[in-house]
Amino acid sequence: MNGHNRRRKYRRSVYRRRNIGTVLISVALSVIAFIIFLLIVGNILHKKSISRHAGDVIGEESPPVSDIIQTSQKRPSSQLSGRLCLLRTNDSSVFSERLDALLGEECKHVSVPLNNPSDGSLLYLSEVGTSIGIATSSDGDLDGAVKSAKERGMTVSGIYYLHSLSIENPLVRSAELSRAAAVIAEILGKGVDEVSVVATDMTADHIGELIEFVSDIHSLTERGAIGITVSEDILTSENASALMSNLNSSIDFLCFDLSQYGESAPAEYIDSKINSDYLIFLHMYKMRLLLPYSDSADAQNEIIGAVSDNGIGNWQIIR
Repeated sequence: MNGHNRRRKYRRSVYRRRNIGTVLISVALSVIAFIIFLLIVGNILHKKSISRHAGDVIGEESPPVSDIIQTSQKRPSSQLSGRLCLLRTNDSSVFSERLDALLGEECKHVSVPLNNPSDGSLLYLSEVGTSIGIATSSDGDLDGAVKSAKERGMTVSGIYYLHSLSIENPLVRSAELSRAAAVIAEILGKGVDEVSVVATDMTADHIGELIEFVSDIHSLTERGAIGITVSEDILTSENASALMSNLNSSIDFLCFDLSQYGESAPAEYIDSKINSDYLIFLHMYKMRLLLPYSDSADAQNEIIGAVSDNGIGNWQIIR
């Protein structure tokens, strides 16, 4: 009898252990399933939140969520108040002296032209430019200029005129864009903080090429940010919201060229453009305004005042 009772107690103990093990496994599986469920639901809600937020900002023509997420790949740029400072001038002054004059006016940001706006020839001695056949029309010392600016704690923003978009042959245009990308990568590698690219002849058809152009520069150097001017045709087009969102998602910062004022008074022209129908884009994307240069200090201050009076503090002067 005693043996029989012992066998019963043993069996109950075994069953009890098995039941406890089964319960623990079931609880663990339930917890894991619940966690997975929360992750899936959370991810779905997160994506819906991003899409809804993007829709609130840019309307029904907003890009897919994947395009918006690309903004994390952008490089940071500065809120600039950049006065013009040429690498070479016709007078006897040197670059460092021109920097000191700007510092005396409490200017900490300089806008430096890097190539000729008319023919694209470089305004500094470029090893890359010489190697790939890009003409040089000045012997400016970019290395020395950057060093002088950094010693004074000043930000250097370069201006580069891109004429390649006017080329009709897509193969030739692609080759020219690649050459320009190599030169701009060299410029950033020399310590220039950023380059504002004036993309003349830009249309909506060029957006993909310009995004790839910026990506190529990023792949060639880890330094500096790239800005691209946005044409007025894009800002006033029917699908401007979608086009601007696409550009903003892939380009470090966007610019608007206000230097071509024609026969108008510069300050009045700038004020009218800032207060036009696409004012929302200037503020939404914190666009850099490129302002015309004037030899007159009063006229230059009036031009800058036309921008600051409209609540915009991101600008640089070009020539």
